[in-house]
Amino acid sequence: MTLQGNFDTSKLFMPTGDIKKEVKKMIKAFGVQSYIANLGHGILPQIPVDHAKAFVDAVKEYRDDNG
Repeated sequence: MTLQGNFDTSKLFMPTGDIKKEVKKMIKAFGVQSYIANLGHGILPQIPVDHAKAFVDAVKEYRDDNG
């Protein structure tokens, strides 16, 4: 079974450090086996690019041993 995490797009307005923490919580909640991390409702035009990048980076950098 593959799980899909729907990250709340509005969280991309948070500071980048908080975005990364929220991504870790999302992935930890559904596990690292066969998962898809994505935005629940796509990206809004007013989301800062560096905040979207923080989301992508956090997913790519996630490791099982992260708390």
